[in-house]
Amino acid sequence: MVDSREQVRRGLLLDALEDPVYLNGVDWHVRQHNPSASSAAVQRETLDVIRSLISDGLCRLGGEVVIGPHPYGVASQGEQFVGWRDSLDKAMHKISKV
Repeated sequence: MVDSREQVRRGLLLDALEDPVYLNGVDWHVRQHNPSASSAAVQRETLDVIRSLISDGLCRLGGEVVIGPHPYGVASQGEQFVGWRDSLDKAMHKISKV
């Protein structure tokens, strides 16, 4: 899987130019480049790819937060990305639980 890691990283970075990349998106890219890998192997590679992108300073971990009142479930001011302040190890642990 290491041979395909650079291709996965490039695909994710291209996707991230337009929109935030969600965990499912990382998983999708890993599966596309490793179609015969087991679920456990895909999960390990997904976490390794995320760790490598964060360690290289190319991405940030976080989530979207609703801004403003949201009557009827619609955010009046949209959503905003908020980076996590956790250490990389703690953030990776959080992701691995998902």
